Amino acid sequence: MLQWLKNQVPEWSSKKYLIAVSGGRDSICLAHLFQEMNLNIELAHVNFGLRKEESDEDEVFVTQWAKQRQIPIHIQSFDTKGFAQERGISTQMAARELRYSWFYSLLEQHELDYLVVGTHQGDEAETILLNQFRGTGLHGLHGIASVRHKTLRPLLALSRQEINQYVEKNKISYREDSSNQSTDYQRNAIRLKVIPEIKKIYPQAEKTLTENAQRIRQAEAIYQQEIERQRQNLVENEEAQTRIEIQGLRRLPAQALYLYEFISDMGFNHDDCQAIAETLHGQSGKQFFSPTHRLVRDREYLLVEPKSESRVEEVSISDLDTKIDQPIYLSISRETSTPDPIPTSTRQAWLDLDQLKFPLTLRKWQPGDTFQPLGMKGQKKKISDFLTDLKLSLPEKENTFVLLSGGNVVWVVGHRISHRYRLTKATKTIYLVEWHER
Repeated sequence: MLQWLKNQVPEWSSKKYLIAVSGGRDSICLAHLFQEMNLNIELAHVNFGLRKEESDEDEVFVTQWAKQRQIPIHIQSFDTKGFAQERGISTQMAARELRYSWFYSLLEQHELDYLVVGTHQGDEAETILLNQFRGTGLHGLHGIASVRHKTLRPLLALSRQEINQYVEKNKISYREDSSNQSTDYQRNAIRLKVIPEIKKIYPQAEKTLTENAQRIRQAEAIYQQEIERQRQNLVENEEAQTRIEIQGLRRLPAQALYLYEFISDMGFNHDDCQAIAETLHGQSGKQFFSPTHRLVRDREYLLVEPKSESRVEEVSISDLDTKIDQPIYLSISRETSTPDPIPTSTRQAWLDLDQLKFPLTLRKWQPGDTFQPLGMKGQKKKISDFLTDLKLSLPEKENTFVLLSGGNVVWVVGHRISHRYRLTKATKTIYLVEWHER
């Protein structure tokens, strides 16, 4: 395996690498290989705090492993579940966002050339199958790229069996992640239940899937050339408006697919594009909305532009209001019993009615606004810093609203309530505010 790896990229000796090391077999094998090649490496380990003592023991193992070999190592801990709740995403997705954001920051801070991860052939097969069932389309079927931007996956052509053989031959110690045996995670279920059954019929299934992925990647390159050719022919961008020629679009096959490639980056999904395509031979005037844009079926063009900013800058909410239509849509209700557990959706604010002073105010956040985020006892934080910590884009920050009571921020809408207005054992009546997409 070592000779095979050396033959892949002869110029590797001049680069500096950051190897993501969990402590598991694949990442430790990868770090061992790179050290055997005398490459300039540093290690990075993330403690996600998801398996309590086991996570801490992984950190200790990796730290000692690096120390014994005199390899520089970087350690970071995250409140993964808290981050997932803030973003309204799965724990797995939160862990991915957190680790890659940190890895890339390390590349920049320490002037390293590449991030290296231990993805292998089996991982790619799992990804292809997951994407097939998730309906990700052509892009999801070409698997994982061995080199993408500044990330290298040098083990991608190797099977799990080949890695096992190398680890056993070289008597490499590593940590077993107990969560890998849990079928609660989709990827684990694919690996532990689905792939073994497929391999009973097709023993080379993983290899075949990865080879097919390479062919699909080549086909996608041809596909993208055609998309760009038609984009040049049919799509015009003028300031904030995009125009798509209807007559030319009518002449194409699979019109909804072309539309998706033209406007998916503006928030329109496959179902939206199918519905739009069905209007191409109809009358003008039909409108479609994504979370960020409006599309109008005009006479000669499909016109796409960002949703116009509401002119309503501030709204007063009385204690009798049950909904607010502008500038965003809020529904309001009162509850007498506290749910157990309290829902964690960031689109809902479960508030203690007795702590509120009416009328409430809804407006966009302003410089100087502060609040006490839920869970931060006695500490106030600037809204600007809070939104920066969430890594929101500038447009997302600009479109963030706050709910206020007596001048105090009660809720950063869609993100977190203030600790002061949380539900407690003394709460008698719950004031529930929910934010809805239009």
